Amino acid sequence: MDMELADSIAGWGSEESGALSELAAFITERMKHHQVIGFSAVMTGNDELRESVCLGKLDAVEEGEVRRDTRFAACSISKLGTAVLVLALAEQGLFQLDRPINDYLAAWKLPMHSSLGGREASLMDLLSHQAGIVDREGSFDIHRQDERLPPMAEILAGGTRYHPAPVQVTEAPGTAFRYSDAGYCVIQQAIEDRCGKTFETVMDETVFGPLGMTESLYCSPDRIMPADRFASGHERSGARTRERFPVYPFPAAAGLWSTPADLAKLSIEIMRAYRGESKLGLSRLSAKQMLTPQGNSNFAGLGLFLGQAKDDIQAASYGWGVGFQSMLVFHPAKGEGIVLMHNTETGRHQLEGLIGDVLMKLGWR
Repeated sequence: MDMELADSIAGWGSEESGALSELAAFITERMKHHQVIGFSAVMTGNDELRESVCLGKLDAVEEGEVRRDTRFAACSISKLGTAVLVLALAEQGLFQLDRPINDYLAAWKLPMHSSLGGREASLMDLLSHQAGIVDREGSFDIHRQDERLPPMAEILAGGTRYHPAPVQVTEAPGTAFRYSDAGYCVIQQAIEDRCGKTFETVMDETVFGPLGMTESLYCSPDRIMPADRFASGHERSGARTRERFPVYPFPAAAGLWSTPADLAKLSIEIMRAYRGESKLGLSRLSAKQMLTPQGNSNFAGLGLFLGQAKDDIQAASYGWGVGFQSMLVFHPAKGEGIVLMHNTETGRHQLEGLIGDVLMKLGWR
């Protein structure tokens, strides 16, 4: 996945050649081509929403159109929210990014394979997918309605089908990029142990509340109400997914439901921090750390993937899961960003599908 991400990031541009509000006909045609049921996007500039568009349906079968307040499964864009939370807690003195993660874990500890020596994995390693954790193939599936929701410690211990083996460090930290949901599960456990609260509560108090992200939440099945505020997931054929509202019981890695407008508040906050104007108390150093390649990777920041766009950094976060795909992109120096979400898993990388078509039309790639 590291080469795939690097290839997708290379060569992005940033000259605007259109506006979302002028592209409705084009986007509608591409939605039909890619069999996408519903789509929503926003563009930002100067720390505010500048353009938005909502097209298509909440569900292939039932009535209801996508609106600006329609929530989509953000999938792995959840990791960006987690990274912002960790940096905010670090500013409060609760974490040091370069200390061993086991310093912040209580009952469960992150084990290292007996063949490894050297330093332990840190939050910096975990946030940049370089902690030496290799996820089991096929792991981290969605929750099924007939199952109980397991505690995070049980997932980490290998006691569930979500990761049917204990999470452990099997490669030297900081030496290789290994995209890892398990790594963000470790971060979640550390946050809960350190703060003495659920991950969701800490996120609400520290990030969502201060940023006014009122449409963002981490869902368990009983919170998917009312249904007309949520987009249903769809397969590449256009059929609804087996679980209408796919839920991941590991919120820090993949559990976020949100709107493009709310997710844009995360990128706006990072850009503010980059200028020294954070609402969350993030320092310029914290923002620069997020936007700097870490470890042995030239594209993995903290919760972000990085590329170069002319004279500016281009930062991105990707969401891809059962029934949904999304992408968040921004240029910190220019103060511009875009978030695109749709409720169909097309079977293609975001840049090869509808999202890539829209970004190309806008001159963003």
